[in-house]
Amino acid sequence: MKKLLYTILLVGFFSCEKAAPEQKIVFTMDAVNNSTATGTNFPVAITLTSAMPSQGIKIEATTVNQSSGMALPQGAPFSTTSAKNTIVISGLPQQQWCNVTIKVTSNNTSTNTDSQSFTVVYK
Repeated sequence: MKKLLYTILLVGFFSCEKAAPEQKIVFTMDAVNNSTATGTNFPVAITLTSAMPSQGIKIEATTVNQSSGMALPQGAPFSTTSAKNTIVISGLPQQQWCNVTIKVTSNNTSTNTDSQSFTVVYK
């Protein structure tokens, strides 16, 4: 009886499949350092180049005025299952450089994230 139980346990142990780990989040964007906005809003195209997590991704933008160090509100992060998205950086002050950071996070695993930054000015 013990042999049968051990055999069942061993077969069960070796037949269990482990789920493949989630692919690391990687994205591209069309904004670069020293970008120039033609108004107070600046659209940024974001493309997820890694595999889409099963529960999608969250996109978040943070903008800081270089002169004052003040954060410019950009609205709440949003979730999506689309690989291509456009976000709009808003409220840019005229003739002041701003640092923008775009962060993309897996909705499955909060530690699976990627971020990129750029500077922009509204002339």
